[in-house]
Amino acid sequence: MKKCYLMAILILFFAGINLAQIKNTITFKVDMSQMVASGFDPAADSIKVVGLSWDSFGIVLGDNHPSRTLVPGADNIYTATIELSCGTAAVGDSLRWKLYVWPGDRWSGNWEGGFGGYDGRAYYVLADGSSTTLDPVVPNFRALVTGLGPQNTFHIMADLTNIVGTGEGYFDPAVDGLRVEGFNWEGGIYISGSRDMKQNPLLPGVIYEATLVIELDTSYQVGDSLRWKFCANPGSRWANGGWEPLVGNFTVFQEDGATVEVGPFQPNISPLFTLKNDSKILFQVDLSKGATNRYDSSAIPIDAVQFVSLRGSHSVLGSWNGNWVPNDTINPGIPALHDDGFFGDKTANDNIWSRLVTFPAGTSGGQVAYKYGVYYPGCETISATYYMDGWGNTGADLLIDVLEGTEVVEVLDTWPNHTAVSVKRVDNNIPDVFSMDQNYPNPFNPSTTISYKITKAAEITLSIYSALGEKVMDLVNTYQNAGTYEVKFDAVKLSSGIYFYRLSDGSKIISKKMLLMK
Repeated sequence: MKKCYLMAILILFFAGINLAQIKNTITFKVDMSQMVASGFDPAADSIKVVGLSWDSFGIVLGDNHPSRTLVPGADNIYTATIELSCGTAAVGDSLRWKLYVWPGDRWSGNWEGGFGGYDGRAYYVLADGSSTTLDPVVPNFRALVTGLGPQNTFHIMADLTNIVGTGEGYFDPAVDGLRVEGFNWEGGIYISGSRDMKQNPLLPGVIYEATLVIELDTSYQVGDSLRWKFCANPGSRWANGGWEPLVGNFTVFQEDGATVEVGPFQPNISPLFTLKNDSKILFQVDLSKGATNRYDSSAIPIDAVQFVSLRGSHSVLGSWNGNWVPNDTINPGIPALHDDGFFGDKTANDNIWSRLVTFPAGTSGGQVAYKYGVYYPGCETISATYYMDGWGNTGADLLIDVLEGTEVVEVLDTWPNHTAVSVKRVDNNIPDVFSMDQNYPNPFNPSTTISYKITKAAEITLSIYSALGEKVMDLVNTYQNAGTYEVKFDAVKLSSGIYFYRLSDGSKIISKKMLLMK
């Protein structure tokens, strides 16, 4: 019992709780003149403010404008007013935000990039109770010009035969729809055609299809892989809001004029249902297999770990809200796993951290995405934000089904090892273009080298994905200056097969394919 009290005190100590949160009201103004002239149609398109809560201050947005969508006004000035409870942020702290355009098929990506090395725009917290109207900003989107690059016609099919039905727990054609999302997430892609999929009654089973014409601009070339996902709607009836939970599907762009048949695939979507009884899951994560911090591949000091956090898409797990910091676990916060023999932990001090979690009757059952974070003194100095997020971004989620039943379901995960990677800057000159070479050798066994060039200082990620689109590891996840880099990657722990590797500077992504042959 004393240990539990001590842990609570430690959590409160590291939380740095600010009981007197600063509140600000912000009116954002955006000059849409250029975008309207380039084809932005407010009847069909939307633009909104995103961010402000990305960093580790525990920001809470008010519900007066929950969608953050900008509303048209005079002279093409769009506005949105957002209330903030600023968590632990102090006056003068900067909160990152960006503009997001939807559907974005005519623009260079849905998200704005960074500005002068800062990944977003900055809002500086004002005194408590302040209301402010920001000066109008011009969106940092470039209109895509069609007719200049190679085109493919993608015929995409989804097989819904196994999940079609009526009511809760099924894909109900009278209620549900399916869309194809993506292809243009990384920018430089022009898409025409409807993303909404329709059933083809002439094919056996329940096959939905959509046809998109996709055109590349000069930043892409034939042979590059494009990322996309299925998304079911309405999101309230589907796990993860209807989105496929992993990083997505990759399809290779072929020669100009080609028609590419994609599928039919069974979408990785899961219908929700209401639990009639409590469902219990024992989450366990093993830290003893060479666990390393994903940000710099440093070894996690097992003896210094204070707790492991658990977060996921279900409300019981916090629904992803928050910033992966210790005060996220303050009651009624997200579950905290311990290795003390209590709350479901089978054996104390065996480096398997555990928590028995109850999903109450009346909440949603079905597929749940989740991942772990670890807290130990000093981990916050390795990455300034989200330092407990050990599995990385949503591309690395773990999955489990919350089902009806009286038995406790057990899950045992192993914390990943991100080692066997060396990174070296081989040229300090500033390159003309952001680019990445094909790995060499390819095919390889078990080591290979990846070279890339970055044109400006930025947060760089270089990640490996399986053929199914699931993240395997981060090779690079750090701030780097402009230059040319070489990454030597030892895949001795991986099995033979096709892998994708993806480079991102926060505003643009390049993907290529490699083959490991053992």
